[in-house]
Amino acid sequence: EATPSSFLAAKTIDLIDEFSERDQPFFLMTSFWGPHAPYMPAGEFSDMYDPEDILPWESFDDDLRGKPYVHGVYRKYVFPGAAQATWDVWAKVVARYYGFVSMIDAQIGIILGHLRNKGLYDDTFIVFASDHGDTLGIHGGAFDKGAMAYEEIYNVPLIVKGSGNPNGGKTCEEFVSLLDLPSTFVHIAGREMPGAHGTSLLPILEGASMSKREHVMAQFHGHRFPVAQRVLWWDRYKFVLNFADRDELYDLDTDGCEMDNLISRLEFRDVHQECRQRLLEAMTDVDDTLGPQARHLLERSL
Repeated sequence: EATPSSFLAAKTIDLIDEFSERDQPFFLMTSFWGPHAPYMPAGEFSDMYDPEDILPWESFDDDLRGKPYVHGVYRKYVFPGAAQATWDVWAKVVARYYGFVSMIDAQIGIILGHLRNKGLYDDTFIVFASDHGDTLGIHGGAFDKGAMAYEEIYNVPLIVKGSGNPNGGKTCEEFVSLLDLPSTFVHIAGREMPGAHGTSLLPILEGASMSKREHVMAQFHGHRFPVAQRVLWWDRYKFVLNFADRDELYDLDTDGCEMDNLISRLEFRDVHQECRQRLLEAMTDVDDTLGPQARHLLERSL
């Protein structure tokens, strides 16, 4: 009960009780700080997972050959002890991380149980998401987040229960973005959000078809190092524009761990070109502040 996670759950329940007395719709956002390092789950959660049961990541032995220079800089100068640690050490860290996640999950369960007890659950839209993921030792002992656009950092959870939950248990394979959440919330409230870069997810939640995105983009503005990146997902491919470094291209169907950078392979020249054109289009669509610099880089002949 002394953890920030428990405090947040208790405060959320207090606010649910307060707002539900007003007999009108309300919006409530609960932001759990964890599972950030240091990974210190409380009580029974601290030893919930056995490190000996946790196998090394497939990318743990990555020598970073063919990767951007900055990846090696992160590994050498940002938490160098993490890069030097063996998997036996990392397995203990991951076990505590899993425990931290389970502790937060338990608190979310308490909140959902309270909604059920008050008869509010069926009429409540519930969205679970994360602002980013965690490296947790991937690619040679990477720690925290940064200028490494790997799926473990960007491919975050997005779990939604709609009102009445007509499509419970279904998985959507379309490209969606956290930018879609504000548009979705405004749509649920019966309003519009002119000029928004996101798209309401309400049609998907209601079982209707939605114009399928062919690609989606993410932005990185620097963390620990003044490095900028733009990331594009299209079809099975992922393209990373590193403004002052080597770019990246991965086939996520055949290389889900992103070990093999295809950016210099002649057989992927057309894919590379298509990704560059699509990224430029995506940056233009959102009035990206680095659009002019990106155009200079992306429109150069291959």
